[in-house]
Amino acid sequence: MRCYFNLSNGESYFTDLDGVEVASLDQAHGEAVNAIRETFLDRNAADFDLEGWALDVVDPAGRVLLSMSLEDVMEAPRIDGLDNPFDLLQ
Repeated sequence: MRCYFNLSNGESYFTDLDGVEVASLDQAHGEAVNAIRETFLDRNAADFDLEGWALDVVDPAGRVLLSMSLEDVMEAPRIDGLDNPFDLLQ
């Protein structure tokens, strides 16, 4: 299935026009977490105010499949060898 990763804070919106093919919603979740971490770890997340920002994973019709707070993702503990710390919750 094709998923798109859109960023918003209620006032500003950044729409993913390309999307990515994933096999499942779990894979989309993992891709989203990795994208957030890679983006902000490379740019020093402390330099950004992530409060209120969310990444929505949407389908081609624009339906939100899942949403996650950027702040929550960046604050979640990172475990070596585990790309997606939220896998521990499943």
